[in-house]
Amino acid sequence: ATITVNVSNTYASGTTGNWSNTSTWGGGVVPPSTGDVTISHDITVDASTNTLNSITVDVGNTLTVNESQTITVSNASTINGSVTVTGTYTAGGASNINGTVTVSSNGTYTAGGESDVNGIISVTGNYDANGTFDGTGGTITINSGGNVYMSSTITSLGTLSNSGTIHFDGSSPQTIPGNSSKGTQPLGNVTVDGSNKTLSNSPAGTTYTMTGLTFGGGSPDLDVNSQVLEFQNGATISGATNDKHIIDGANVTVKYNSSSTKAFKLPIGPDGALRGFEVKPSLNTTTDYTLEYKSGTPVALSSSY
Repeated sequence: ATITVNVSNTYASGTTGNWSNTSTWGGGVVPPSTGDVTISHDITVDASTNTLNSITVDVGNTLTVNESQTITVSNASTINGSVTVTGTYTAGGASNINGTVTVSSNGTYTAGGESDVNGIISVTGNYDANGTFDGTGGTITINSGGNVYMSSTITSLGTLSNSGTIHFDGSSPQTIPGNSSKGTQPLGNVTVDGSNKTLSNSPAGTTYTMTGLTFGGGSPDLDVNSQVLEFQNGATISGATNDKHIIDGANVTVKYNSSSTKAFKLPIGPDGALRGFEVKPSLNTTTDYTLEYKSGTPVALSSSY
């Protein structure tokens, strides 16, 4: 006689509880390595998990990763409900975020595969998108002290609200997308690292606004690409050198919206040649200043009249 035994590697929560408690799980077994896990209750990761194959969080349920604990998933994380991270969430495959991911101040969510965001990401800690990022239909909120890192292709930033810092840190050139639903893409405080960054010309004529800009590691120029780049009142720019500053072909135009008399330094110029400008507003009233660098040959002036 032949006996066939089918072994399932699928695990589902049976009740609300702690991850490490066997009674939390249907069948009374904590998911082992390579398990495919479905969260159908409110579950708290109170001990670091085995490396799971995949995880699905159902609508209306919350997976909470406690501080100092880690959940590791080799393949897809499908979040239809909520994930709250105070510890560490490491997603090796795609992060399909249809619900809500909240990363607290001490938390880190690392997305090794694609981040496909149709829901909400709210970050006070760190969200590190190492794969492609598509925020189409999603809301990305970076709270004060929060950081979102993007090192690959960015299809859309969704509806972005940034009171923290967004880092474009790809080692290959990156294009920063505009907002197809409105003429302005508010980027907030930005850090660029690695290789060159270019403002997308789709849709053409987009106004990109920044509250600050830091040129970090590597030699990343920021190419305005004939779009409108406007710095907001009180903005600061740091880290610029001949190898990394604001460029746009031979001629570079940037705007500054000021409502104070504070001086504003702007590092623009052709590729490889930093030409610094400084604006010293004389009025406290809101004023838009346009700064333009034009490449060309100086005119020879005659001494005779």
